[in-house]
Amino acid sequence: MVSKQRSIELLSILITSVVLGYIGIVSSYQLMTVDTPPHGTILVKVVARQFYWSFVYPNQTTIEYPNGTRTYYPNGVTLENTLYVKAGEVVELDVVSLDVAHGFFISELGVHIDAVPGHVNKFWLRADAPGEYKIVCALFCGTSHYAMVGQLIVVP
Repeated sequence: MVSKQRSIELLSILITSVVLGYIGIVSSYQLMTVDTPPHGTILVKVVARQFYWSFVYPNQTTIEYPNGTRTYYPNGVTLENTLYVKAGEVVELDVVSLDVAHGFFISELGVHIDAVPGHVNKFWLRADAPGEYKIVCALFCGTSHYAMVGQLIVVP
């Protein structure tokens, strides 16, 4: 015969297991949703080096600069320290480093992703407001770490 205390113990274990299982299922669904970029994204490769950022756009990309001029790049392009995106456009970032660990950080947008040598980290963002945002390295990467500053320019 099971005592009353034993029954309470088993019931509390069962209730806790059900609650934790539910939290685990909901959390894994939310993580998959957040990690999966929406349809229609463009892929930009972010390459970190001591002490600057490079951005490699896909082939046949057209970049519209803040002054209204446009440049067409049939074979893709690499721009030093400046990332151009259109307002409201979803951009998928493949972040990698060629030398040491770096941290790709845009504080105004809440973006922080590590750039690790030999490993591609994926992230996506959408900037809705046109403007200029500072990109900094959030990990100490060497003697000129302070100078590793780029910018994200969001054009309308």
